[in-house]
Amino acid sequence: MKKNKRVLTPPLKNMKSFSRANEPLKFFGEKEMTKQKRDRIKSWVTFYRNNPSFFIEHYMGVPLYPYQRFWINLMSKSTEFIGIASRASAKSWLIACYAIARCILYPGTTVALASSTKAQAGLIISEKCKSLIDEHPNIQRETSNIVTNQNKWEQTFFNGSKINVVVSGEGGRGHRSHVTVLEERRLIDNEIIDSIIRPFLVSRQAPYMKKPEYAQIEELREEPQEIIITSAHYKTYEWYPETKKFIKMIAEGDPDTKGMFLDYPISIHHGIKTKKQMAREKENLDPITFLMEYGNIPYGSSNLSFYKLGLFNRVIKRSWRPIRDEVYLVKGKNNYDIPKLSDEMRIVSVDVAMRQVLQMTIRL
Repeated sequence: MKKNKRVLTPPLKNMKSFSRANEPLKFFGEKEMTKQKRDRIKSWVTFYRNNPSFFIEHYMGVPLYPYQRFWINLMSKSTEFIGIASRASAKSWLIACYAIARCILYPGTTVALASSTKAQAGLIISEKCKSLIDEHPNIQRETSNIVTNQNKWEQTFFNGSKINVVVSGEGGRGHRSHVTVLEERRLIDNEIIDSIIRPFLVSRQAPYMKKPEYAQIEELREEPQEIIITSAHYKTYEWYPETKKFIKMIAEGDPDTKGMFLDYPISIHHGIKTKKQMAREKENLDPITFLMEYGNIPYGSSNLSFYKLGLFNRVIKRSWRPIRDEVYLVKGKNNYDIPKLSDEMRIVSVDVAMRQVLQMTIRL
C-alpha cells in the first residue's frame, strides 16, 4: 500500500519568515508617533509643574528630605512665599534646587537673586547651583553656561531660562524677572525692596499666549513670584512688620501666600548638624543670639542692652523735640513745642548707642 505523499505548496519568491505572535496590533506612522510623544510630554510636564519635588527627585536626580519636598511644593503653589528658618536648614540649597527646576520646566524663565550684597546672593550660584550641576548629569545637560566671578553670577539654560544675581541698589534698576528671590531679606532696606527690587517682577509670556485664541484668556496668564528667605532677627528691624503681615495673610487663608518656619531640631533630625555640635554653638553664643539664629525666635532687644524695650513707652504719637538753630533763625518758633503743665517735670536725656557708632566707624 502506497503512502500518500504530502503535497507542499511551492515557496513564494522572496518570502521571509514572520512570527504572528510579534505582529504589532497597529502600525503608527510618523505623524501618529509624533502626536503620541507630544501628548506624553504634555502629561509629564503638567504633572511635574504641579509637583516640582518629584521632578527634582525623578529627573534632576536630587534626593530630598520630607520637609524639603513640602517646602518646594509650597513655593510652587504661591505668588508670595516667606521662609524663615534657622541656620543650617538648607534654605539657600533649596532655593537653588527650586530655581533650576523652575527654569527647566518653564522655558524662558528669569530668576533674579537679590541680597544685601551681590557676593552673598552669588553664593547660591557659585556654590549651590554649581555643585548640583557637577553631581547630576541631567542638570548639566540642561545648562548651557555658568559664570561665577566677582562681577557676574549667572546660570543659563538651553531653553532660554536663566538664574542671575542683581544689585540691591540703584544699579539694579532695569532688570526684569519672573521669579525674584530675596536672600536674607532682613539685611535689605524696605526702600530698596519697594522701589527697585519688587518692580523687577513681570509675567512670563509663554509662546502659546501670543496666539489670538489664547491671548485674551486671563486665567492662563502666569503670575510672577516673590520668594523671601531669611533667618530671624531683632523685631526693631524692617523685616519683622512685613513678616507679621505675611503670617496674617496666611492665617486668613490667602491662597497665594505661603510660608515655612523651622528651627534647629530639623537639622539635627536629618544629620545636617549633630547634637554635640549644636551644644558647642549654644555655649559660644549668648542666649538671645542663639534663640534668633537657631531657635528662629525674633527678639526685642540684645542680651547686652542695659534696659528692655518693654520698660519704655513706644506708642507716643506726639513727642516734644528741641528746636534746631536753623529752624529758630527762619521761623522763630518750635513746631514740636508742647505747653508745660504746672506740676510737670521734664528730663532731657541722650541715648548713646556706642556699639552702633562703632559699627558705623568701621564701615567708614
